[in-house]
Amino acid sequence: MRFATIVVAALAGVAAASKPDDKPDDKRGCRRDRAHPGRGWYWIVEGDTLGDIAKDFTSTPGFESSVKEIAKVNNIPNPDFIRAWTTIVVPCPP
Repeated sequence: MRFATIVVAALAGVAAASKPDDKPDDKRGCRRDRAHPGRGWYWIVEGDTLGDIAKDFTSTPGFESSVKEIAKVNNIPNPDFIRAWTTIVVPCPP
């Protein structure tokens, strides 16, 4: 009986720990490029858009220009199409 209680308690703890965060607006992180201060690398995951990435990495009002800037720096011909599982250069605070 004691074993069953421990297992149930452990499973409850795992469920609570793996509960997704309620903050959908969490910003993405970047890996800083030491050779180029102010820039970093971001790993694109499935479902990312360049617009969402630009919103998280730029503080410029009117992020549309930021989308174009990120696309230009990364030689992305069509900002509406980015490949998942690749890296791009993004503004990243030092």
